[in-house]
Amino acid sequence: MIFDHKAAFLGAVVLLITTASSAFIPTRPDAAPQTGPTPHVTYIWQSSESTTDAEVHDTDDAWIKVDLEIPITIFGKTSNVAWFSMNGIISIDDPKDIRTVPERSLPVDPAACASTPEKGCIPATAIVPLWRDFSMKAKSPGLGVFMVYTYHPPLYGPHYHIVWGLCDKAVSMDPTSNFPSGCGKAYRYFRLTFYSDNPGYFMLEYPMSQDSENVGGFIGVQSMQPGNPQSMTVNFSDVCKPGKPCGKVFFDTKTSNTTITPS
Repeated sequence: MIFDHKAAFLGAVVLLITTASSAFIPTRPDAAPQTGPTPHVTYIWQSSESTTDAEVHDTDDAWIKVDLEIPITIFGKTSNVAWFSMNGIISIDDPKDIRTVPERSLPVDPAACASTPEKGCIPATAIVPLWRDFSMKAKSPGLGVFMVYTYHPPLYGPHYHIVWGLCDKAVSMDPTSNFPSGCGKAYRYFRLTFYSDNPGYFMLEYPMSQDSENVGGFIGVQSMQPGNPQSMTVNFSDVCKPGKPCGKVFFDTKTSNTTITPS
């Protein structure tokens, strides 16, 4: 299922989430404190007290088409259009009716998906910060359950942040713990950043609480184009170690280089 994105600003709610997430906005190592134009924050999905089961069904596992203000490049292929999935995937190939659940390890050749219909699939050219079956529906409503992207105008080079703050369906959504959503320990918060002045380079961040339980899923980037397949993957256990804050992953698709740094 694919929807053309036509989201609008949400006033005070946008301000709330922008403020809450500002601590996770990266800066260049040699950069002065951030100043500059106001970033454009746009919600793709968001739960609220008015969210119905029918609305969740219409968005769950869907793809949203987004016209980008700066292009995204993956292994040399560049596009000004991208498709965002609630399940932790960004593609620059039209996913059409590709089913993304259940998740599987990368690389995934979409041409072979028809022979394994019991497994999920992703388009040929995609980056996967965390492939998992996510949902915005929590047992109790919370503004922390959302997917949002932020475009920063010329500020250390124009760049995008794409943020997922959703519920993991594989984990019990116990809302009794002190989490910013109704997901409880099933809450997952992670983010992808890319800059216009460094095409093909991506930073993946996982500022999730250490209390998160049974964190799973797959991380990687691929371009399974005929004749020139390329991919990079990392183990989630190398990024989020038990009892420690999660680290960061850097994918450079120009040089096929992967770096993992501690939190």
